[in-house]
Amino acid sequence: MGDAVVSLHLKDLRLNPATFTVSVQEVILGKGEIDYINLLRLIDMLPPDTPGMLEHLESEALYDEAASSVRDLATRAGVRFTGD
Repeated sequence: MGDAVVSLHLKDLRLNPATFTVSVQEVILGKGEIDYINLLRLIDMLPPDTPGMLEHLESEALYDEAASSVRDLATRAGVRFTGD
């Protein structure tokens, strides 16, 4: 499947159990339900020039926090990003 992946949109999700219907909220990477340790290990199998993007955050500070979080998760997963 790696041949078909050309870019990644990195985001994390949290289910909101307080609502009657299914409600999903985007949250900072590592603060949601997605297992980013294993996901980053899978992403590491893609070509090294595959871009990953953060999106849908409300401020530059949140982008900085998300970038720091994904770097921390990558370190814990044993994954290095090109350019780091």
